[in-house]
Amino acid sequence: MKLIYICHPYTSDPVRNREEVTEICKRLLAKGVIPWAVHLYFHQILTETGDNRSYILDMDIAIAERCDEIWVYGTYASAGMVQEIQQLVDKKMKVLSGPVQEALLDAERSKELN
Repeated sequence: MKLIYICHPYTSDPVRNREEVTEICKRLLAKGVIPWAVHLYFHQILTETGDNRSYILDMDIAIAERCDEIWVYGTYASAGMVQEIQQLVDKKMKVLSGPVQEALLDAERSKELN
């Protein structure tokens, strides 16, 4: 199974964005991939203030580097997302559109059923 890092806005609306990421993760689990979303872990135990923001970003990058791919979601790229994406591209990570990758998984599954 692929391990997928979920890149999605957070700080603009933490409650709504956590709900959106939860739904994304549920869909991905049902499609046979393992999602990793900082929204559902670090933000439950750390607040994104002061030095914690930088610390969380460092941990995000460390975990993302262990993932197979980075899938980007949301209607815009927040400042934090841009930082993550820039650092991950610099490290030669595969950064892809989450909705496009989900559509490809669905198409692949459809072919297998036919």
